[in-house]
Amino acid sequence: MLKILICFKIIDDTDELLAADWLNLGTGIPDTSYVRRTLGCFDEAAIENALRLKDLLEAEGESTHITACTINPGYSSHILTVLSAVKIDRVVSINCEADLRFTPKTVADILAEFVKENGPYDIIFTGSQTAPGGSGAVPPFLAEKLGLPCVTELTEIILLQHGIRVGHAVNGGRCFRTVTKPFVCAVGNAKYSYLRIPTLRDKLKAKNFPFETIEMTVDVADGGPVDLRRNAARRVCLFAPGESVREKAEFIYNEYLRGNL
Repeated sequence: MLKILICFKIIDDTDELLAADWLNLGTGIPDTSYVRRTLGCFDEAAIENALRLKDLLEAEGESTHITACTINPGYSSHILTVLSAVKIDRVVSINCEADLRFTPKTVADILAEFVKENGPYDIIFTGSQTAPGGSGAVPPFLAEKLGLPCVTELTEIILLQHGIRVGHAVNGGRCFRTVTKPFVCAVGNAKYSYLRIPTLRDKLKAKNFPFETIEMTVDVADGGPVDLRRNAARRVCLFAPGESVREKAEFIYNEYLRGNL
């Protein structure tokens, strides 16, 4: 049996945050009780690519088991239910009281401890980065702590007769290479980037799916941010001169368009 672990994060949709709450981001945890909870885009791609690999393996007659693990998911039962509905075999929530928003080393420590206690796993999928820190450091830190190779910016994963071939982004294009298990892969701008939609029947089956919860005491290894502030965004508007629409259009054409056509 091939064992797959997906490490994902459930985040607040910061596009819905009010400006006043953005200003408080550097001094404390802002009030996000009114915003939507969602998967990070790269984490969503990681889940989908793990499921696609499972589909390919099971079509070849090889059994697989997928565990999905997240830390401090907060209000997210609707997302965890969707994961079970798309045939994730085990969903685990690790809860701790620490503020882990900008602590990639500590997050990697927690995940590495989970792997050591529940593994070994053949493939560990993560997203390449996620909000609010977006450091992209968790996957390589995790791979280093586990002593595993790490494929960064994965774009697709291909099942071969005697192995697995991965494509990942590099400067100037993509690189394809055959990898041996076990390994960590950080999914970036993947070919399949959206999580499949479960059927209504699958959603109903997963309604009472037993999610596992692990309580953990954590010593934060990272120093955290010194200061955070939102950059001021100002727009400059220039009104085209002219009395008529024709005059305005001629001004725009002569000043901005003609030299580029």
